[in-house]
Amino acid sequence: MIHCDDEMLNKAYNFSNGNVFFPSLFLEGLSLKHPHEVYGCKIKPNHLKQQTRIRDEKAFILHFIQKGWKIIYLYRSNILHHALSNIVAEQRRSYHLRKGESNNVTSLKVDIKRLEAGMRSRMQQLEDEERFLKDISYLELNYEKDLLTNPQVGADKAFTFLGLPSVTVHTNLVKVVNTNLEEFLENYGEVELALKDTVFEKYLRETS
Repeated sequence: MIHCDDEMLNKAYNFSNGNVFFPSLFLEGLSLKHPHEVYGCKIKPNHLKQQTRIRDEKAFILHFIQKGWKIIYLYRSNILHHALSNIVAEQRRSYHLRKGESNNVTSLKVDIKRLEAGMRSRMQQLEDEERFLKDISYLELNYEKDLLTNPQVGADKAFTFLGLPSVTVHTNLVKVVNTNLEEFLENYGEVELALKDTVFEKYLRETS
C-alpha cells in the first residue's frame, strides 16, 4: 500500500553526493518504480540545501504539492532526548534497535558541550522547519504524542490525510535511550547542573 524510502536527497546517502542532476525527475522516477503503491521519502530542509541544483528549496517542494504530493511533518518535542539519541546512534553506528537485538549502550557519560551543541542545533532546525513550512499545507505528527505510546494513532492520522483506508500497524523498533535519564546518564548530576535555569531544563523531567 505504502512504500517509503529513506533520505533520498541527503548527500550522505545519495550516490551523487549532493549533486543530483535533475532532483525533481529523480524523485518522480523513484515514485514510478512503485506504480501500485503510495510512494514517499524522507526530506529535510537541509537536504535540499545540500543539492546544488535546487535553487529555491520552497519552490521545489511546492512543485511536488502542485502535482498532488503531500507533506507529513514528523518532529520530536523533547530536544534533550533527541540530542542524546543522536549521540548514542553514533556510538552504536546505527539509529535503529529492533526487538531481539542487543543494545550495547545501556548507560552513557555524555560530554556536556557536545550535548548542549546538539540541543542548540536541533532547536535551530525546528525553527528553520517552522519557517520553511509556513504557508504550506501539511500534516503535523508529533513523535511523543502520536507515535511513541501508540503508533496506530499517528498511522491513522496519516492514512486519513493520504485518503487511504486504515490498517493495523506494528513496529519491531524499540527505544535505545532509557527514558529515565537519572539511570541512563552516568553524569546526570553534571547534566542537570548544566541545564539548570536554561530553556532546556524542562526536558529533564519529560519522558520521551
